[in-house]
Amino acid sequence: MNKSMAQFVGPFGVSSSTQFMPLPPGSNNQPLIMPGKNGMNTLISLNARAYNPVAIVSAGNAKTMNPNANYTLSGTEKYVNSGFILPKGHDKDFPGSSDTFTVTFQKAGTYHYLCIVHPWMVGKVIVK
Repeated sequence: MNKSMAQFVGPFGVSSSTQFMPLPPGSNNQPLIMPGKNGMNTLISLNARAYNPVAIVSAGNAKTMNPNANYTLSGTEKYVNSGFILPKGHDKDFPGSSDTFTVTFQKAGTYHYLCIVHPWMVGKVIVK
């Protein structure tokens, strides 16, 4: 059995005015958007590199980062992908996953985050 998470799929409904950017940009992970009822679209996200922690800098260049490294953000990044964060002991089942993710914020502001697998799990970090 392949446990690389390369076949990760996560469908959810969104407003038809929402714009999406794949993370990281690439031909194998563009989201598929299907028109739906009442101004809602269905987004189906396929990402063959979903388990790779990636930071996209403001210039749009993607950098692969160590899954267990500390991350420093300047506040100009478009996205930061933590990779899969799993409970202790489960990381051996999914290479590239971790049980922690550390970010150091260099700039005050509000930083939103979400779980791509469970899109209702959202939050924000307010840095003052």
